[in-house]
Amino acid sequence: MPAVAYHYDVKITPDRPKKFYRQAFEQYRVEHLGGAIAAFDGRASCYSVVKLKCSSQGQEVKVTDRHGRTLNYTLELKETEDLEVDLNSLRSYVKDKIYDKPMRALQCLEVVLAAPCHNTAIRAGRFFLQKV
Repeated sequence: MPAVAYHYDVKITPDRPKKFYRQAFEQYRVEHLGGAIAAFDGRASCYSVVKLKCSSQGQEVKVTDRHGRTLNYTLELKETEDLEVDLNSLRSYVKDKIYDKPMRALQCLEVVLAAPCHNTAIRAGRFFLQKV
């Protein structure tokens, strides 16, 4: 496990419909981040184990819905105020039985582990149900 992950804020406009945010981010990741590995929470956060290049301007991506309509989204990626998430705190939390939970690292871990499941399953709280 890497020692550090990087946390970014993602701003997507227009803000409706939100169900295409993941598709828009995936398109942005491939086109503008060079296919860098990044996990998106579906709302406003992104985590990566490598530093991503952030642009001062939003980048436009096109998403096609199942009816063939094209939707335009503008994505802006910004570094958070506290960019680095210490993942070693997870190891010390489990190993040393520290009572103070490393919430930022736990949130990062949850987003990273859940990211690949959104393509093949439906999320219900923290659970995933298989699509039929």
